[in-house]
Amino acid sequence: MATMATKRRRGNGEGSLSQIPDGRWMARFFVTLPDGSRKRRHITLKDKDEVMRRMRQEMSQSDKGLTVHHERHTVASWLNYWLAEIDAKQVKDSTLGIHQDHCHKNIIPEIGNISLLGLKPDHVRRMIANWDKRGMGTRSQQIGRDVISAALRDAMKLEYIHRNVARLVDKPKHTPKERTIWTPQEAKIFLEAMKEHRFYGLFLIFFYYGVRRGEASGLRWMDVDFDRDIIHLRQQVYLVGHKTKIGALKTQESRRRLDMTPAIKEVLLAEREKRGDVNEGDLIYLTLRGNPLNGRSLLQMFDRIARKNGLPRLTLHEIRHTVTSLMHNQGVSPKAAQAILGHKSIVTTLQVYTHCSDDERSDALRTVAAAYN
Repeated sequence: MATMATKRRRGNGEGSLSQIPDGRWMARFFVTLPDGSRKRRHITLKDKDEVMRRMRQEMSQSDKGLTVHHERHTVASWLNYWLAEIDAKQVKDSTLGIHQDHCHKNIIPEIGNISLLGLKPDHVRRMIANWDKRGMGTRSQQIGRDVISAALRDAMKLEYIHRNVARLVDKPKHTPKERTIWTPQEAKIFLEAMKEHRFYGLFLIFFYYGVRRGEASGLRWMDVDFDRDIIHLRQQVYLVGHKTKIGALKTQESRRRLDMTPAIKEVLLAEREKRGDVNEGDLIYLTLRGNPLNGRSLLQMFDRIARKNGLPRLTLHEIRHTVTSLMHNQGVSPKAAQAILGHKSIVTTLQVYTHCSDDERSDALRTVAAAYN
């Protein structure tokens, strides 16, 4: 025979707490909705203290005039709402695209079905552990953890939850991957192989200035001052999902001007003459269909030509490191390199400058040994 529920009465307006036959605790209380109507609520959990905490939280929200709908939110439903209604209004669409990718590909498949209120630090910890098991890079793990933390931070601001459990989980330690760089001789081989290609000038810009892929793809004719021999970097091409977009550069340091070398000027003038009449607002380099360049297609073409010429595999971003290494070896000051590369912080430049070649190590050890002779 089932035992009767044990009820503990509380003061008027404070709700009631009772233990039901299966051992769980049930809180019963009323909340006032924004339209002034009263709604009866109940919460049932094994943990008596958690039941009390949630009841007090909802009654407090009700007193402040906040709508109490969050008990229906799963992590997935909250993330979808957050991306569309909150995050989209506070970050650039390039950043929003990164957040969407992490939410839909990495976070929701792992913890999307958990209730927002029921999310615990261990759920986040196990999610990150699963990312690591499937080979996700440590930097991507850090970004994913930051995304769920940002979403939970905004849920706290709206008083949907009382704490950000992602902040209670240690951020994964980032172990930078060993970067590949080309020697000047390897870069010369590639550029020589590109000479008859319609993107030869684009890759000269990559290898001379170490610009980012989006910066080079975003160059317009109006950004090139042939009279003063200056190239202005003012915008970028980037992907949001599968859509190619054009927008402003992220930082003041990224918006910079570069002296145009004679080789690049010659190629750009020849390209402009071949095009005939051009609109100053047109992008210099486009697909055959006249669209902005897709970074993935550009990388595939780069890979194909590099392999054909027996060169080590390089990402487009590693061209940037190749140029930085060359600057370092040629004695360019870190401050000048920072200005050319558009790094926001000199620390970033110095981190790349610390890359040490085998020859540099050998020379350094010979110097140490010579001191003892």
